[in-house]
Amino acid sequence: MADRPGGVAMAKIVLYPAWLIIFSLIPFPDSIFLERKTADNKSLFHVRYWRLVSTVTKGEVIPQITAHFETLYCTSLKTDFGWIRPISNGHSLIRLDWNQTGWDDSDHPDNVSRETKSQLEAFFAGNLHQFNLPLAPAGKSAAGKKWLEVMAQIPYGTVMTYGEFATLAGKPKAARAAGSACASNPIPIIYPCHRIVRADGGVGNYGGGSDQHPTHPNNLARKSDLLRLEANSAANAA
Repeated sequence: MADRPGGVAMAKIVLYPAWLIIFSLIPFPDSIFLERKTADNKSLFHVRYWRLVSTVTKGEVIPQITAHFETLYCTSLKTDFGWIRPISNGHSLIRLDWNQTGWDDSDHPDNVSRETKSQLEAFFAGNLHQFNLPLAPAGKSAAGKKWLEVMAQIPYGTVMTYGEFATLAGKPKAARAAGSACASNPIPIIYPCHRIVRADGGVGNYGGGSDQHPTHPNNLARKSDLLRLEANSAANAA
């Protein structure tokens, strides 16, 4: 295994079928994979994923397992709304987690996570209305990223319904899909899903990067507090 620039390490292991079965049964410790996880099993500092491929050499199919390691960086900040942890891949912000009590793991910051923390602090102080960060939302397809890009167009201090959000995205009959886009948003606040509310005036559900259910009182309180923060800040700026 060899380290590559940017904190990425790659390894390739070529195994014949019999050895592949044995390999899959070996309980490798996390230290081999340089992986650290939170209590909810989310990878923090290193992400591991495996890809099973086949190559043909002299007419024989040889299974290969290619392991990819990607170093992640994070910092954390305590707010009136709970603890927030921006997570970066070294180039872009990929996730923003939210927790009531903080994390046991220490911070492992880079420039992206530090800048995200700085902008979030300005946002919560009411001094920043538009984020300027490199974003690469984790686990999102091209269609999923499109929903987030539209979401980012919702002005600070305003709200719209799920139906209006769907219409803004060019899919007026896809209110349910709009709700799913909000629920699966990996970078809340930056992509402001908190500005999307129910048609009856209720705040609607809110995941907000939390491990708690979107209907949990803590999450709903965060969404209401964010809307109140923006409304007050916008009013003071007027």
